[in-house]
Amino acid sequence: MIINKRKITDLSKSENLRNEEKGILCAVLNAMNDWPNQFNDIEDFEKDIELFLGGEVNRLNIESVLKKERNLNDGGWKTEALASLNEIFNHESYQNLSLTQTIKLINSINN
Repeated sequence: MIINKRKITDLSKSENLRNEEKGILCAVLNAMNDWPNQFNDIEDFEKDIELFLGGEVNRLNIESVLKKERNLNDGGWKTEALASLNEIFNHESYQNLSLTQTIKLINSINN
């Protein structure tokens, strides 16, 4: 199943989700909107970030890049997007998951 911005937006409004999950979905949307290359679906977005990070979109890789590259040459948009994504992995339930695993887990909670 392809999960796009519309699906994430709809999920973020679901009554079946806790505020924690809704906040995570909002962080994903913020990151997608801040990332310089625009994508509609989460998988393409994640692939682009993986290329930038040099690996899976997870807490360790994001923190590593944020520590090394404080001033990215994109006006700060990548930094903002990565910081938004990093918020997701500060939640204990999601800290060892990838971005796609996180979204799929939240989607399954809603169903």
